[in-house]
Amino acid sequence: MRYIFTVLFICFSFYSSLAQSDYYWVGDGGNWSDLGHWATSSGGSTFHTEPPGEEDNVYFDAFSFSLEDQELSLDVDGYCLNMDWTGTAHTPYFKSLGTSNQNLLYVYGSLTFNNSVQKKLSKVILRSTEAGNVIHSGEKTLGSTCSIVFDGPGEWSLQDSLAVGWMRFNGLGTLNTNNHPVHTNFFF
Repeated sequence: MRYIFTVLFICFSFYSSLAQSDYYWVGDGGNWSDLGHWATSSGGSTFHTEPPGEEDNVYFDAFSFSLEDQELSLDVDGYCLNMDWTGTAHTPYFKSLGTSNQNLLYVYGSLTFNNSVQKKLSKVILRSTEAGNVIHSGEKTLGSTCSIVFDGPGEWSLQDSLAVGWMRFNGLGTLNTNNHPVHTNFFF
């Protein structure tokens, strides 16, 4: 019996280590679906064979963009666990292609932008069951027509102000503003 539990533990541990990966955007502007931009390391040249999913962390850093105002376009629905733009330089532009119900961004953890990232997203869906998630907008709007949906019983804490076209809570989620202002045209 102990042998079976040991084998199950080893298999679970192996699966868990494979389930979550780190994705690093490299090679300047492009489309989210282009696998030639999703490296396995910062500035790396080995690439993932599929786009990031809900258990994967995505990073944008000093090796992501080499020129000003390059665009990363959500040409499909984008998924990630945590998204971090902390080290990004050159004022990149992150935008959704399509209408308000196309090419959505699903974040299952924390969302962190720095203040150099320009954003025009159509819809961001924050979907978590965990506490400890943070939102750092970089003191810029996510897009004047962007909607942000808190979907699930997770908890999020603002690290700075949040500006979106509209906000909606589905379920029992909690948003701690930490006394930062929230700017929205509609709240549901």
